[in-house]
Amino acid sequence: MQTRPLLAVYRNEDIILTLSKHSLQDPCMMATPSMTDSSIDATDIHTAAEMLADALPRDPNLISNVVGPEKAVDAFLASWVSLLKQQGIDMKAVPPPFRVYACFVNIATLTPLPATSFDYGVSLASDADDIAALAPLRVEFSKASPNPMTPEAAHKSMREAVGAHRVWVCRSEQEIVSYALVSRATPQTIAIQNVFVHPEYRRKGMAEALVRAISHYYLGLALPGYVHHTEGPPEGPKAEVCLNVKASNAEAAMIYKRCGFIVDFDVRNPISGKKGSYISIMGSAVPLSE
Repeated sequence: MQTRPLLAVYRNEDIILTLSKHSLQDPCMMATPSMTDSSIDATDIHTAAEMLADALPRDPNLISNVVGPEKAVDAFLASWVSLLKQQGIDMKAVPPPFRVYACFVNIATLTPLPATSFDYGVSLASDADDIAALAPLRVEFSKASPNPMTPEAAHKSMREAVGAHRVWVCRSEQEIVSYALVSRATPQTIAIQNVFVHPEYRRKGMAEALVRAISHYYLGLALPGYVHHTEGPPEGPKAEVCLNVKASNAEAAMIYKRCGFIVDFDVRNPISGKKGSYISIMGSAVPLSE
């Protein structure tokens, strides 16, 4: 079995559920289209998740963390643990550390700019000075995670991300005080991750300025007089910019809503009818002894 599987369950020509793994270090990613045959329901998703688990070799090291829609991940892990038990391998699914809203913004959902724009420079990080300034912010950001970063690891992480043109920064008086990463780029979408503002500069509109700038850039739109960045992405604009926000972080959710992200389960894209958001989790399977 390859270490980077891509599996999908179809009903006729409709994709119901997919499972992919980009590398041994990355979690598996599950996804279900927001627009499918209306007759596809929770029972279909549950059955599809069981089919994906059954298609994999019974290797407990193959699947550890799985990210995706909550009900699909729960069904997949329950089936995976049961299948391993049939082989004499005792595993258990553990509760997710947190739940997030997976949401998006596109040209149709963008909100008008605020009456008073923020006088912050937003741009891609580009050089060694930027990397040196970003490393302490990365360390600070990681303190909220189960695995805080050392300064050396943070510097290496930021050096690689800056080299890949994935780090956006917000400056106050030429000092980098906020950053965000972009990742998971596809021909149609890109994701914003790790939006972080130095504690001394919070509640000044920096997170909103950063998210608005990134969203407009990747959607191929300009923000004249608002923030400073180059023309749109060289490969062309995206159809959507995505992000995840913790379900418990109401303040961040409000910022993203002001920028046009749909953070409501009952709201749909006014043009496509696509569902605005869903609950996503990172589920895990670990040995029963842990």
